[in-house]
Amino acid sequence: MRARGAHGARTVRRAIYHGLSATNDRSPEYILKELRENMPTKFLCRDLAPGVDAASAIDTADEQLTFDHAYLESWWANPAFMAGTILHEIAHAKGYEHGDTSGLDYGYAPSWQLDACSRAISSGDYHPDEGFGIVPIAHGDYADYRADASQPGQVGGLAGTPKDDLCGPGKFLTGISGYYDDEGIAGLAFQCRLPDGSGTDTTTLRGRAEGTAFAQVCPTGEFLVGIQGMSDSKLRSLGGFCVPMDDIESFTESYDYSLLSIDGANVGETYHRHCPSGHAMKGIRSYATSTGVQGYTLSCEWVGKANEQPVSLLDRAGQTSGQQYLDRCPRYAVMNGLFGRSGAEVDALGGVCLKVYDRGDYVQRGGPGLIVPARGSVSAGQDWPDEECPFGEALVGLDVRSGARVDRVRGICADVEKWSNGTSSPTLTRLSWHGGTGGTLATYLCERDSFLSGWQTWVDEHNGSKRVFGLKPRCIKPEL
Repeated sequence: MRARGAHGARTVRRAIYHGLSATNDRSPEYILKELRENMPTKFLCRDLAPGVDAASAIDTADEQLTFDHAYLESWWANPAFMAGTILHEIAHAKGYEHGDTSGLDYGYAPSWQLDACSRAISSGDYHPDEGFGIVPIAHGDYADYRADASQPGQVGGLAGTPKDDLCGPGKFLTGISGYYDDEGIAGLAFQCRLPDGSGTDTTTLRGRAEGTAFAQVCPTGEFLVGIQGMSDSKLRSLGGFCVPMDDIESFTESYDYSLLSIDGANVGETYHRHCPSGHAMKGIRSYATSTGVQGYTLSCEWVGKANEQPVSLLDRAGQTSGQQYLDRCPRYAVMNGLFGRSGAEVDALGGVCLKVYDRGDYVQRGGPGLIVPARGSVSAGQDWPDEECPFGEALVGLDVRSGARVDRVRGICADVEKWSNGTSSPTLTRLSWHGGTGGTLATYLCERDSFLSGWQTWVDEHNGSKRVFGLKPRCIKPEL
């Protein structure tokens, strides 16, 4: 049995390609290939432990799925819900575990993501030409975010240090250049420009400048809306496709877009990634090692908001040692809470985002919570769950103790309306401290009208486990 009967194979395939987040070292195409393997499938009915609806052995030669009889008899175990559960359990049979339930990426394991993809299709919350944003948070309320930012599923592997390259204010991607050899893409860079064709910039080359050089450029007046090619654990080939700026709002997969040449090696599985309707490629997060480009994730933004929100980076706490990350809330969303792990120091740090919007005579936050992934250890220290600002407030800064590493952190909240209008002095609400007592205390506060929207973090090893070595908060002024 497959989810095909409930949803249609093409819809499931597109949802997985567009929705699976980059939290594993296998691409959506590879995972889907495993799911479609024609293995014997057995279904058993048993009395499972309380709260356990279904189970499967991990990485087994057979697909033997066991269901709890009470779950099968429940009113909510309809065929659509069952399809998600079956995909979840088949993922276990292919070797994908939940991971430690206290781990920060627990909810992003492929098994849970596949379940969420399936249920979103059944509920109508997934739209093939719009997507549903960050999996596993695949709810209809995500429509508030669909119009602003999106991130199609990962391509290739995640080996190497992630590097984020975003076009400047008002610019979108219009070209791809780099180098390839017999193994695949060796080096990769992108070109940005304004809608009127002026102000062309080229991002930093990621990877190595060796092999055969290539360049792909959209026709005048057109912008990149997606990339296709071949990949496995590495990025093997790629070719962009372009759409005129005036047509991007109505772009769908069936649009007769301009396909650029595909450069690279003819190895791996075919992939296809495209932005939702109304979006164009704004940037890319690439992963590269000394052997070449391993993989990437696209960043798309709505072309109806051509100008960037005012962004400011605050001073850095700690040191710039280890792997650097840049994580931010979706466009027009700001941070509302923190979560992570800590002991004597901060072992991992993540955030929760909510949309800020104008309701005429007042400003408020709302919409579903969205996760800025935690960077750091998934096992060191003690887990601390989401701690959010009081109702009506959002994060406007952080208190941090730091030295060689980030020792302690807590969020600073303020009333959204009062902080935005600048006509009064709102009381600051400080959340709980997390971490130890070492380091020097400093307060990092956004300017009035601006809110915390993300950060740069640096993660490295210390005493046998990952720690947060550096933290640089990022603030935005939402356009309401």
